[in-house]
Amino acid sequence: MPYTQPLYIVLAVIMAQYRQKYRKAMKDVSKWMADDLPPDELHSADSVRIAVGDDTAEGSDGTDSDMMHKKCCEVSDCIDSDDNGFISENEQLTSSDSGDEQQSNDFDIVGTLQADLAEFMTSEHLSRNACNRLLALFRKHGHSELPKDSRTLRKTPRVVNVLNKCGGQYIYFGIRKCLEMAESCDLFELTVNVDGIPIYKSSSLQFWPILCKINSMQPVIIALYMGSSKPTSADEFLADFVDEMEQLQCGGFVGSNGEVTPVILRAFVCDAPARAFVKNIKSHTSLNACERCIAVGKSVHNRTVFNTSDCFSADKRCAEKFANLEYLDHQLGPSALLRVTPNCVNVCPLEYMHCVCLGAVRRMLQFWKRGDRIVRLSNAQILQISEKLIEVRDFIPSEFARRPRSLIELDRWKATEFRQFLLYTGPVVLKSVLQPELYKHFLCLSISIGIMLTDNSDKRERLLDYAGQLIRHFVVSCERLYGSDFVVYNIHSLLHIFDDAVFFKCSLDQISSFPFENYLQTVKRLLRSPSNPIVQVVKRIQEFEAAKCPLTSTAAKQPMKLTTKVRDSLVLLKNGKYAEIVSEKDDVLVCEIYRRSLLQLFFTEPCSSDLLDIFFTPGRPGSTVAGEISRADILHKALKLPYATGYVLMPLAHQVL
Repeated sequence: MPYTQPLYIVLAVIMAQYRQKYRKAMKDVSKWMADDLPPDELHSADSVRIAVGDDTAEGSDGTDSDMMHKKCCEVSDCIDSDDNGFISENEQLTSSDSGDEQQSNDFDIVGTLQADLAEFMTSEHLSRNACNRLLALFRKHGHSELPKDSRTLRKTPRVVNVLNKCGGQYIYFGIRKCLEMAESCDLFELTVNVDGIPIYKSSSLQFWPILCKINSMQPVIIALYMGSSKPTSADEFLADFVDEMEQLQCGGFVGSNGEVTPVILRAFVCDAPARAFVKNIKSHTSLNACERCIAVGKSVHNRTVFNTSDCFSADKRCAEKFANLEYLDHQLGPSALLRVTPNCVNVCPLEYMHCVCLGAVRRMLQFWKRGDRIVRLSNAQILQISEKLIEVRDFIPSEFARRPRSLIELDRWKATEFRQFLLYTGPVVLKSVLQPELYKHFLCLSISIGIMLTDNSDKRERLLDYAGQLIRHFVVSCERLYGSDFVVYNIHSLLHIFDDAVFFKCSLDQISSFPFENYLQTVKRLLRSPSNPIVQVVKRIQEFEAAKCPLTSTAAKQPMKLTTKVRDSLVLLKNGKYAEIVSEKDDVLVCEIYRRSLLQLFFTEPCSSDLLDIFFTPGRPGSTVAGEISRADILHKALKLPYATGYVLMPLAHQVL
């Protein structure tokens, strides 16, 4: 009978057998070398063996194919792949970056030293070679109970099973695993995020994870997809998540103590392309792209723009009609999300990071820099704004990850920089440079978003209707001030941002992509080499879980940083007064408290600046009085930005991450 096995499987088996013989020979060589060395230099022989016999360079994650094939043959009859890209018959990729020196993963971390070492190595992102050298030093000085290989200490899994799915590689971690790590509560509210992130600049490979934020916790990962493009099928990509979510919504989550906690899907936070993908609707460049109303756009200069006069008369989209596929000009087919939520229209917010910061604010700045001459600023004005932005760099609090940059680097600005410009630096540096009408128009957006970002629910609810009026006025005036090609999808969507604040009854920060974007960058930093990126990420995540240390920063839970430096010294007290810290004695803060009666309004249009607690102080003698406060008296940290001969005082409006 002729041999019917595919050629690549035969080659894989032959290569595996060859590598087994090669490894055995290298072990004998290493043993001979070790026998010729004194006992205190045995760790050097181990280093030689690793350098010569393993495929892994320092700081990288190679693959030990012989261990992989041996492991797989013991478990199943299928033939798995190695790092050269061979795929098994059942379309499941089994890969490993472990060497044959690694001991069993059943090794339990016992003892304070081993636990502390595992936590230190993991949290500090030490390379494998650095960890092995550290273990060798401990063993040399009497700690023979420690393993030689850090992968044993850190409980690195030998094998990671990655499925071939949606045109790429996919692994599912699960929601229950995330709920087990969450703090006990009466209700689990899940905020889910789907987005893509490129892995390398010189490659089309990209990650598409499903992330989840449980209540107010940091994001965690539910599933991870890697491919040269986005997943080919949203239904297949979301199938595991939707199946498990349906079970949790029906039966709740059963904790270790037997208590059942209800689980609900609060929001599906994505940018416009990802929302179109998971909702199975037309792209944001389509004429029928609006997700909240039936307004139809038109093409102007190869861009889809919306007529502001038609936006207010257009009917709102109905969740029931969406579920029944009645929007034939908007929907491409049924969405997998309909299985876990009846309201696909409102459960996917038009989150403000992409819509406002990277959308409206960036578009205004681009028009001021190189738009039509009616709104375009002169080179002298651009330089003047840039100089003012540089001038306030030393006054930006430590909570901000980035300091202001000049408009010359506008194309490299990040979302946090656009947010910083919108809420804080923009109103100050633009006041004496921008045309009064354009400045007032900019303030409409700044004030309305500032209100919707307020974490004080009573104040936010009281001012929410006014914020809606301001943002509607902003959108209506855009076409008149900037031209017909300015009102693109993001500008039009500002009309519906107000609806999100009303529907979710929370600050826009709680339904934004900022925490998820931070987590994506953290996941990307787990990579150490170009070999098997998805396997590397899975192993690093499991190492963090074994070491019981958080993958993301917990800086948001730490107390605010208060010092006597100008950038971190200003606070807004609960009584409405501003205080500047001069010194600290035990738990008492010695401050200069600004007299509220001597503070001046920074602007009066479109509303009074005291609506958002923004004031101007000339800095004259007698404008402050000495006093003492405690941390319990502080409502918010604040900024003190130079303007003219004085300073502008304003509180932090957004949630610090």
